[in-house]
Amino acid sequence: MTSSFYECISLRLLDVEAFDKMEIWCDRAAARYPDELATFTCRLKLYFTSQQKEKFFRVMQELKESEVVIDSETLELIRTFE
Repeated sequence: MTSSFYECISLRLLDVEAFDKMEIWCDRAAARYPDELATFTCRLKLYFTSQQKEKFFRVMQELKESEVVIDSETLELIRTFE
């Protein structure tokens, strides 16, 4: 499975607000693809939508410490939550 596949599943679960199941898929993606932007953005979207500030900021810090290049959409999400 590709990181895009994990992202698609996660975003569908986000659409139906199945946050617990989405977190499982986000964790799977993070374990398999730790250096992919999609792995970070899925978790950020999950924690943003479910208003889990501590987890959001933890993932944001992980992203900052990684070598992953942040796109404009992810940057806007981070700015919105801060």
